[in-house]
Amino acid sequence: MPIIFKNIKSLTARCGSNSSTRGFDKQPFLKLYTPQFISSFKNLTSLNLERYEVRFDLNVFLDALAKTTKRQLVKLILPPLWRDEHIQLDKTLANRIINSNIVPPQQMPKLQTFHASKSYINDYNLNGTNITKLVCSHNILGHLYFSGDIPSTTKTIKFREFYTRDLEKIGGLKIQTLVIQSLKQITDTMINWLANNGYRYRGAIFKKPLTRQFTFTKLKTKKVPQITIEQPKTKLDSKGNLVYLVSSE
Repeated sequence: MPIIFKNIKSLTARCGSNSSTRGFDKQPFLKLYTPQFISSFKNLTSLNLERYEVRFDLNVFLDALAKTTKRQLVKLILPPLWRDEHIQLDKTLANRIINSNIVPPQQMPKLQTFHASKSYINDYNLNGTNITKLVCSHNILGHLYFSGDIPSTTKTIKFREFYTRDLEKIGGLKIQTLVIQSLKQITDTMINWLANNGYRYRGAIFKKPLTRQFTFTKLKTKKVPQITIEQPKTKLDSKGNLVYLVSSE
């Protein structure tokens, strides 16, 4: 694979912790973190291992990564196994990273996007950073705590699932955009609840086959129009099949 894709700029790797990955032997995927493998990619700007669930020698991997890509890599997401570890990056590499989940984040002076997820050991401390976007996995605001404040420079927060108590935690911030990913369809109740808090619904897109992404933006006006989502009228036909009724108006 390195020979064929050696010039790629973005690499996202997935590998489960079980013995196989979607019916295939995962052994080829285990080579990903080796110095021989990672050093084959000379042009990487983005490396995402968020779904890579195999433990490996992180120091060996980071050393190889720093020697190979440290002058162009700007996004580095490490596997969940290392979320509770305090990691020391090569200084040249750290000075280029703008998108990461590595702690402590303060070692990356240009960091703009930080990914926060479940951590059973440490609370996240973002003091001293100037991030503009915070990506929260597993409803982190509702269940976990930040040992310091979320930086005032943060303008966008992205949630994977969302609860009303989350907005209470960010109420004092000047968040301009809320992005919510969910397997569920959004309701007019949620849209109007956010409208009452100054956020207007801008629409939705599909990020994955079953995942929707909803976007809300903060308006300067105090009153945001509310909406009502009308459900289509249905009936059962003579064979018991559900059919939708189309209005002639």
